[in-house]
Amino acid sequence: MKTAAPDEELPSPTVAPTAGEAPASGAPTGAGVAPGEMTIGVAALLGLVSSGATAVLAIARSKVTAVVLGPTGMGMTAEILQLVTMANVPSGLTTGPSLIGAVAEAHARSDRRAIDA
Repeated sequence: MKTAAPDEELPSPTVAPTAGEAPASGAPTGAGVAPGEMTIGVAALLGLVSSGATAVLAIARSKVTAVVLGPTGMGMTAEILQLVTMANVPSGLTTGPSLIGAVAEAHARSDRRAIDA
């Protein structure tokens, strides 16, 4: 931060406009919310509403799927999902954090062949 000489004044800081005011530059602020105006409580409430809506929609989707497919179709769907989950385990072991860790170790050893492989 710049300090002022004894006879020099520092520029005054810019102040964000309050709700309903236009910014000094004349640029729009979006949905009427100035940057930094949303509190943590409002953000938490929005997250809660979003999670609740997602849960309600998931329940509705499951109900429609169950009605359309019936008990046999739901059982077959569950079996297929289990097979897909089982097939994803080996790919999870060779990608993501495991892959990043292996590349980082090879880089630390300056082993270019291991990185390119």
